[in-house]
Amino acid sequence: MNPLLPGIDPLVWQEHAWRNRLHSLFLLAVMGGFLALLGWLLWGPDGVWMMLMVGAVGVAFGPTISPQMVMRLYGAQPLRRAQAPELFEVVETLSRRAELVRPPEVYWVPSSMLNAFAVGTPEQSAVAVTDGLLRQLNLRELSGVLAHEISHVRSRDLWVMSLADLFSRATSSLSLFGQFLVFVNLPLMMVYGAAINWFAILLLIFAPTLSALAQLALSRTREFDADLNAARLT
Repeated sequence: MNPLLPGIDPLVWQEHAWRNRLHSLFLLAVMGGFLALLGWLLWGPDGVWMMLMVGAVGVAFGPTISPQMVMRLYGAQPLRRAQAPELFEVVETLSRRAELVRPPEVYWVPSSMLNAFAVGTPEQSAVAVTDGLLRQLNLRELSGVLAHEISHVRSRDLWVMSLADLFSRATSSLSLFGQFLVFVNLPLMMVYGAAINWFAILLLIFAPTLSALAQLALSRTREFDADLNAARLT
């Protein structure tokens, strides 16, 4: 039995972890498939290769985005250990249990909202908590929230969701571009009696919605898994 979570058999946990990975991979493949299909509708085989290149860029450069840069975009300010020693102790303890390469850098967001978020990879990451969260939660409750965020870092969920967001945004952009082309050319096609591919038109209209639904399902899967991992860490 796992000493961190004695109620769950290790084999059951491993089965769940693999099922979650396969589910996530399937949903990413679905989103990538929509993107490639739109590329094919607009530009043929060359469009498919273009979309594959978009995916390759996301895979290659997604993990290289600096956590510090992301934190600056959110207006987060770095904390020093002397300012919140107990908070740093919790982050370091959870990071050791999660077997991260190094503990995340800790940031503070001057907001009354109850929120926390993490960015980065197990090799380089950062976690931010809002002022409202620090004021409203006790240390035990805060530990649960931080365990959830560190679980996201450990599982590289942030990179996965960034890739999914790239696919979703690219699908929406191609859909709008395709609908514009249809709007411009449809009158000419009707005048000259050209065949209208209604399947392609419907795909252009509904592909962004279907891709967004896949992204939501992927997000739910990663959130549930982070909750279970957080239970193991705490």
